[in-house]
Amino acid sequence: MPVSVLHPLLFTIGLACVSIPIIIHLLKRRRRVVSWGAMRFLEEAYRKRRRIITLEQLILLSLRCLLIALIAMGVGSLILGSGLPDRQARTLVIVLDDSIASARTLAGSRVIDANKRSAIEQLESLDPMRGDRVALISAARPARAIVLPPSDDFAAVLPLIEQVEPCDAGFDAVGVSELLQQVGAGDDRLSRVSVMISSDGRAIEHAMREIGSELVRADFDQLILPTPEPSPASNIGIVSATPARALVVRDGLSLPQTVRVQLARSGSEAEAQGTQIQLIDSDGNVRGIAAHAWQSGQRDASMTVPLETGGLNPGGSGSAVLRVRLGEDDNPRDNEAFVTIPVHSTLRVAIIDRPASSGLGEARDIPAARWVRAALAPRGDAGVRVTSIDASQAASRLVTRVDAVFVLAPGALSPDAWDRLARLHEQGVMIVVTPDAQSDSLAWFDQLRALSPESFDGVEQLVTHEPPVSIEDSIESTSLLSGIAGELPELSGSVSIDRSLLIPSNAPALARMSNAQPLGVQIAPEAGAGMIVVLAVPIDLRWSNFPARPLFVAMMQELLRQGVGRGQTLAPVLAGAAALDPAWMQSSAPYAQDAIDDAAEQMHTQNQLSGVLALRDAEGTTRALRVIKPDAMGALADAVEQESIEEELARLVDAKRTTWLGTGQEQETSTASITNEDARSLALWMLWGAFAVAIIEFVLARLFTARLIASEQAMGAAGRGARA
Repeated sequence: MPVSVLHPLLFTIGLACVSIPIIIHLLKRRRRVVSWGAMRFLEEAYRKRRRIITLEQLILLSLRCLLIALIAMGVGSLILGSGLPDRQARTLVIVLDDSIASARTLAGSRVIDANKRSAIEQLESLDPMRGDRVALISAARPARAIVLPPSDDFAAVLPLIEQVEPCDAGFDAVGVSELLQQVGAGDDRLSRVSVMISSDGRAIEHAMREIGSELVRADFDQLILPTPEPSPASNIGIVSATPARALVVRDGLSLPQTVRVQLARSGSEAEAQGTQIQLIDSDGNVRGIAAHAWQSGQRDASMTVPLETGGLNPGGSGSAVLRVRLGEDDNPRDNEAFVTIPVHSTLRVAIIDRPASSGLGEARDIPAARWVRAALAPRGDAGVRVTSIDASQAASRLVTRVDAVFVLAPGALSPDAWDRLARLHEQGVMIVVTPDAQSDSLAWFDQLRALSPESFDGVEQLVTHEPPVSIEDSIESTSLLSGIAGELPELSGSVSIDRSLLIPSNAPALARMSNAQPLGVQIAPEAGAGMIVVLAVPIDLRWSNFPARPLFVAMMQELLRQGVGRGQTLAPVLAGAAALDPAWMQSSAPYAQDAIDDAAEQMHTQNQLSGVLALRDAEGTTRALRVIKPDAMGALADAVEQESIEEELARLVDAKRTTWLGTGQEQETSTASITNEDARSLALWMLWGAFAVAIIEFVLARLFTARLIASEQAMGAAGRGARA
């Protein structure tokens, strides 16, 4: 039976009292006797009894010390408590799982409600009179302290637990670990510290598996966990939704639009089932429907949903907002996601080049600006309005609002013109730069490098290809040209490139030439900035036959639309994850108010809830929309076992013991610690033992004293006889 000391001062006093009989014994020792002639008979008699007397004195001394020790321990246990864990002050740290996984319905009840009930039961077991305290941590990413440092105001903590609602973010194991470290560092360790992770375990196991690095474990006396439900729950969630083309142009050339939706299924994935997806616009109109038949054992799927773009309403933000909606299942919070698509009536493009010479001349003398204009706006109703700008006047003429700028003669631009391009880039304008066909000087490249210094490394150089190279017929799915990937094998074979620029960049390639060098690179914009595209080949027949091939038109159209669209669309952010805000952003607010859960909004930040946020500048104008997507992977509903949860949590918490609530709780608790009733029983046994020792000491003391007196009388008589 484990015993610990609750009150060190009482224990010290008890030990000091044990020394009292020893001190009295030492003070009452017989003084040295000076021998004289008549004493030799007494000394002889005393020597015969000395060993017996010494043994009797030691027995009495031991009994008296034991008596005082038992009285001190018994009285101390009754007055101050036994010094055992159940009477020691307790600090309880409640980690409440309010992540997206807690929104799941299980047997008609939400997991979050079970989590709150378990937390409240533990809170009610605390005793403020004993010095107990409680801390409360929200586990949804980013984990945050609701009550920290620990408080003894349980009445104030209770409503904070009751009003917690699930959000769309996953379980933040790293954030929880950091907050638990703060509790361990700030506690005085005079109390027992227990941590309760109020979760059904599914979110914990997934979050811990996602952590690659080791965590610094927090040291606690006890880890308390609700017993997980072993049966799996069925759930299908939207992992991502991405439009095939980044924008819609209402006038002119109309290209088909689709939305690619990634799904994840967990729980009862052995079953075959069907899923329907709907695309719904801001007016409630269904813009697209698709269905998917899940095979037995299938856990993920990718669906392409056709989107009807006619009449899409961009609203005041310039972008159409679409809901991607699934059918109902056990967890409703990952059944809906959002997509924003910029909608333009016309794309405005500025082309910067040297002035064209008069006369028709040969085909190889056609200026680059004419090739680009013909590819982007072959007819007046193509949805693209092109403005030609003389390179020598670019600094003064680049003042109107444009969506993209094609720089075809970079060597002819002044420093002021490059500064103007930099400002346009920061405002979200797409910049496309090609080598200067009329000059082999690359001095302009330093100005280009200044637009995105981290995207360029090494030395740029012009390369002559002998024999000429062509364009590979495959491209990456992340390329701006991915929309024409199916046409590339047929169109790329006829392209022949004689010279090109070797681009010293680590940015993704648009496409590659047959020698593996990039045909161009795309530099993803920072938040609020525009896309930068650098082509390796100028638009000139002296360098390649590319401008005169059908691939050139398809590539220019796709490059413009995808580049402008991506530059005007912020990348979706996973709920709870950190996001880089544009430099101009001053505030944000929900854009689609009905998409926000009012109850959840009271407890969570905007980036923890799935929806669309309007980003506003200093003037209050909405300049961009940000999509917050639900953490569908954090809502996995697979069955979990106690052993696997304990194994994963061992990386997070270093606890002396683990208590599973539910089945077997009473038995585990009774074997793990001594109860208050045990403590009182132990104190009574100590007092009864002290009483028994006192009786024994009294009887032996009387007996030994009588024998000592009789012995002294006998020695006295012998002494008197000797003197006579």
